Amino acid sequence: MGRGLVGMLVVGVIGVSGVSGCGSSDDPSAGAGSSSASTSASTSASTSASASASSTGTPDSGTSAEAKKRATSATRKALLPSAAFTKIGLEVADKPTTDRWDWFETCRPSIPSESRQVVGTNGKWTGDGLVVSQTVVAYPDGVAEDVVAEVAKAVSCTSYSANGHEYSKVKAIDLPKVDSADAKHAWCMNEPKKDVTVCHSVVAAQDLVSSLWTMSGDADSATDALGVLTLLATERIRAQVR
Repeated sequence: MGRGLVGMLVVGVIGVSGVSGCGSSDDPSAGAGSSSASTSASTSASTSASASASSTGTPDSGTSAEAKKRATSATRKALLPSAAFTKIGLEVADKPTTDRWDWFETCRPSIPSESRQVVGTNGKWTGDGLVVSQTVVAYPDGVAEDVVAEVAKAVSCTSYSANGHEYSKVKAIDLPKVDSADAKHAWCMNEPKKDVTVCHSVVAAQDLVSSLWTMSGDADSATDALGVLTLLATERIRAQVR
């Protein structure tokens, strides 16, 4: 994928993103899922950045049914819109699905605050050598920033194994334009066997976290797409908590 598609991505997602408040009705269809949301840049290679529906754990004991309902609505609305990706040739690989997610695995598999997850919505899009996956997750007040801080501490190695794959050249990257997030962290890594680069960002706004990754055979494309999409993802989660 060339830089041209990244530019199209900017126009396409901005053109129909329509960030809106919690009272809007642009809720994408979603239902509980139980299959892995793993993906590949070409055929079927899964990545450590994949989100999979969790069959264990329960929402925070203080989470009421009404709070969970609001969290479900917010995570669905905050997810980047499939219509934007369709405009630039990225098709839906996994339709938006709402569930509890095991969405993070890296150098350290345990993220302490993750146990307080309320609910999240995951979607995945593929096309023209690029794969994009995003999971928007809701937590009780004050926990989202903790999750990002714990993720940053967990990405402390230069290589690791996950989901049957080996990852190398793990390195933190900066997202200078993403300055409206309450907390942020991003990194890229290589999957030598498939010869792809995976870039991953985690950003928080109050009680929402966006965990987003891009994968491409071209390292610059993966990095550029991550920057563009993380900025838009931050705007969308912030729109739900204003």
